[in-house]
Amino acid sequence: MAEAASKKRILLVVSSYTDMPATEEEKKENKTPGKTGWYLPEVAHPYVLFKEKGYEITFVSPKGDLADCDEGSV
Repeated sequence: MAEAASKKRILLVVSSYTDMPATEEEKKENKTPGKTGWYLPEVAHPYVLFKEKGYEITFVSPKGDLADCDEGSV
């Protein structure tokens, strides 16, 4: 039990938000707005540092399901 209590843990919450609101231009042209998601460098950089320090990392999202990465950040 003491071993479990002494583990270093981080809960990393990533955005579940994927649908961008339409811009005025998109509304005028009846275009579908772009998608978004969590930003890869904002997750990857701390992830590497935390793992190097021995942290156990758990990823979660507010909706509790899979969370999409912003394709523009890859």
